Formats: sequence, C-alpha cells, structure tokens
Amino acid sequence: MRLWVTALGGTFLVVVCGGIVYGLYEPAVRVAEIRVSGPHAESFEALARETFAGTYAFLAPRDSIFFLPESAVRQTIEEAYPDIAAVSVSLTGFDSISISAISRTAAFLWCGFEFSEPPSDCYEADAEGFVYAPFTASSSPLLRVYTPLEGVTATSSPIRSRAGSASVIPETLRLIRALRELGAPISSLRLRDDEADLFVDTSGTRITYVIGREEAAAALAAAAFPGLVRDLDSIDYIDLRFDDKAYVKRKGE
Repeated sequence: MRLWVTALGGTFLVVVCGGIVYGLYEPAVRVAEIRVSGPHAESFEALARETFAGTYAFLAPRDSIFFLPESAVRQTIEEAYPDIAAVSVSLTGFDSISISAISRTAAFLWCGFEFSEPPSDCYEADAEGFVYAPFTASSSPLLRVYTPLEGVTATSSPIRSRAGSASVIPETLRLIRALRELGAPISSLRLRDDEADLFVDTSGTRITYVIGREEAAAALAAAAFPGLVRDLDSIDYIDLRFDDKAYVKRKGE
C-alpha cells in the first residue's frame, strides 16, 4: 500500500511539473512584443532577443515572462553602447516588455595624457570621469582635460576607461567657473601629481594651483586678478600655490 501511494504521489508530481513546464512554453506568457525608447533604441530588440534566447537547464525558456533575465539584458545593452548611462527593463504585460535607456551627459573632454595645443583627438567624459565616445564636433564650450587614465596606455583606446583624477575634477570645475567670472577664459586643464595647470587659450597663460586647495586659490585669484586679466596676453604664468601672494611671470622675463 505504501509503495502504491508513493508511486501515485511521484506520478502526480511528475504530471504537475510537466504541466508547469508545458505552461511556460505557452505564447501567452512568453515575450512577443518589445517596446523600446532612448538612444540606439533601434537595436534593443535584437540585443534583448539574443540575450534571452535558449532555455534554463533545457526546461524553462529564457524569454518566459516569469524568468526573464532583466539584468543580463541591461548588461548586454550597456556593453554594446558605452554612451548609455542606464537601461531600464520593465514588464508591460504577460507577453510584452519595455526597454528604455538614457544617454550619458558630457561634463568635459578628455584630450590626452599630456597637454598639447592645438589639442589632439578628444573624447567625451561624464562627471565621474568615464570616457565613452569620440568628440566629433568642430568646437565645444566643454573644458579640455589632460590626465592619465586608469589602466590605459597611450596606445590603447580610451573608450570605457576612467580618468584617474576624476574625483578632483568637480572641485576644479568650480574653481574654473570662479576664474572665468573674474575674466580669465580657462579652456584647458592638466592634472599632474598634486598640482593642476589651467590654460587660457586666447593668451596661452598658465595658471597653477595645488589640488585640494581650490578655495584658497579662488580667494587669491579674486584679490589678484582684477589687475591682471586686462593684460593676460603678456603673462606667461600665474602661480596660485601659496596662501598670501600670487606670483606672476611675464613673457620675455
């Protein structure tokens, strides 16, 4: 009797499991429609279907609405397009999903390891220092930044890399805004060790300060610049590395 009950229970379990697996293959619970939006949206459906093609352990289909690999879809799209900041995958029905993406926003242009004028090839980078796309426009108001990249050599592609000094750039940008308000049109930044060089394109003037001492540099510039900005063309560099005095070297001296 006990064997009969066990066999009956096992048979019932197999039937139930088989019914569940069969149900997972029903078109009503598999992704039939994919709605897309955002940058590169025209390729999202193909990338998504490639990602959830096949089955889990030869049992459940990967495109089942119950087992959809959402994180894998996001990762596939982000790896295909480094200029995408985030991807959202959401269910819109038992047989449909929605995929949307937002673009990264350029905070500055990364233009090389060493300062050069005119600049060499530049790349767009976001506020976190992530380099994601070649800069193709003829001009831009964005700051040009020269700094090493993490794990990248001068001969390898900078795409998907990160500026090694990215954490200091936000404070540097605030200092640059202050200097621009004082009349110094800063257009380039070079980061080196614990110091930064700011360059004025129109005159070639270099302004140097110590990284991490942006407030002190801004205060010193506020006191010294009113008498200097009218004559930037004659100034080689301005040194803001000290607390109580700005040092100036004029061209030809």
